[in-house]
Amino acid sequence: MNNIITLELEGDRITADKFKKAVIAFYGLVDEVSSAVTGKKKSVDWIVSVKQGSIILQSEAEPKKEVEKIVASLGNGLESLEESQEQPEYFNDRALNHARVLSSVSDPKDSEFSRVKITTNGTPRDVTLHSAANIDSIQGYKTKGLGAVEGKLWTISGYGGLKIVVYEAITNSAAYYRDQIAKEHHPDAKRIVENSMKPKTLSGVSQASSLSEASRYEHMSDA
Repeated sequence: MNNIITLELEGDRITADKFKKAVIAFYGLVDEVSSAVTGKKKSVDWIVSVKQGSIILQSEAEPKKEVEKIVASLGNGLESLEESQEQPEYFNDRALNHARVLSSVSDPKDSEFSRVKITTNGTPRDVTLHSAANIDSIQGYKTKGLGAVEGKLWTISGYGGLKIVVYEAITNSAAYYRDQIAKEHHPDAKRIVENSMKPKTLSGVSQASSLSEASRYEHMSDA
């Protein structure tokens, strides 16, 4: 039938966290493509059923004139993402983000969660890391300015997450930036960030937008 979309997850040990990520991304993708095709939010009601076998969620749309186009657009878009670096029709940035989660949540080399497959109009399509790489190319590597710090660049390290250490010229302390694994906010780091926004600063630091905001700083002593 032309109004059915099926999500199939394969693996010997799919954790609840990965299952949740896959399901949320799947229905997020379906909703975004549906909205793009119809021009309306929540334009289609999808009735979910569970099939026997691997984790198989079948979604059947209640009959509407746009449903066949939605299902076809979703299948064509997923096929395109596996094969090219061109943004598919009806796939906006939010749809691409959902598709990227789906394409990266499994790993064919990992028996615990080895496969994500989406079937539209009877045609199954694997959603793999090829799509993730192509989505990265489509979206590009956007950068975000994190303000400026007056001082001397001391260290850039990629071990355990990107770290940038800058010694502040005035106090000779270190402003330590790290990604989302940071668990503390030091008051001195907050002061350094605030000072960095003033016009007198000399140098700038920027970081890929996929990392957390600049407010995640931690103080390091000179010892």
